Amino acid sequence: MNHCLFVYGSLRDERVYFNVVGEPKPIGRDAVLNDYAYAAPIDGYPVIVSEAGEKVAGEILEEISDAALAKLDAYEENGVDYHRIRVWVATGETKVDAFVYVGMK
Repeated sequence: MNHCLFVYGSLRDERVYFNVVGEPKPIGRDAVLNDYAYAAPIDGYPVIVSEAGEKVAGEILEEISDAALAKLDAYEENGVDYHRIRVWVATGETKVDAFVYVGMK
């Protein structure tokens, strides 16, 4: 199964994505995640948290495989510093159902 992923920090970098997943980063589309904001970094890495009325700019990556998602979960320490959730992300006039890694509160 393939997934969409909203990225806003280090995973936007093609080199980082390649080093984590072992394959080229998919071409992304500009996107905005509403009702989230940047928070204090975790060990220097960007983190976002839910905050009404705020926005985070990033990009949507499509066609993310289950295997790639598992590698991304490990990189993001899903369940430790970040957790992966499903959100609706704005891409122009449309919204996309996507995963995103947000900070643990």
